[in-house]
This record gives sequence, structure tokens and C-alpha cells, in this order.
Amino acid sequence: MDTATSDTPETVFVTAGGGAVRLAWADRAARVSASVLRERCRCAWCTRARLAGQAVGSADAITGFEPMGGQAVHIVFSDGHRTGVFPWAYIIELASLEPTP
Repeated sequence: MDTATSDTPETVFVTAGGGAVRLAWADRAARVSASVLRERCRCAWCTRARLAGQAVGSADAITGFEPMGGQAVHIVFSDGHRTGVFPWAYIIELASLEPTP
């Protein structure tokens, strides 16, 4: 099974107000809140902050969402954070932390 293909959702949209991302495949759906995505950002800045025991920031909305090839998306948050790149597989992992849509 090609995980890159199976991880890539058929439809994706940011909810009204930017509070979450909804993803759908032929056989499943998922939702991930902006706050979970922001708190779990794995960019170098956020990773360094976590390792130093510092907060990574918080955001309640997504203000930018741009696909990066077929493997990931670049997300901009309402707190101004804009260095996060989220692979689809990681977004799926984060969706497991959320209630079922």
C-alpha cells in the first residue's frame, strides 16, 4: 500500500472562522482543530521551544492553508506563526486526538 497516496485526503477544507480542518477520504473522515495543530507544530522553532521547556504559542484559527505537493500543507495561524509544514500522515495522527467528526 502506498501510504503517501492513502494519507492524502480527497477533500480538505478549513472550517468557517478557521477553527479546524476537515478532511475526507472515500472510507473515512477526520477533523483537527487549529489549537491542536498549533500546539503540536513540529517546526524547528516550536521543537526548540519545547526542548527548552517553553510554550510554543497558541492559536484558535487557521489564517492560511497551502498544499505543498501531495504530501503536506503549510499552515499559518492566527497568532502569526507561519513556519509549520504538516505532512498528511501527521495530520491524521493528530486527528486521532480529536472527537470523531
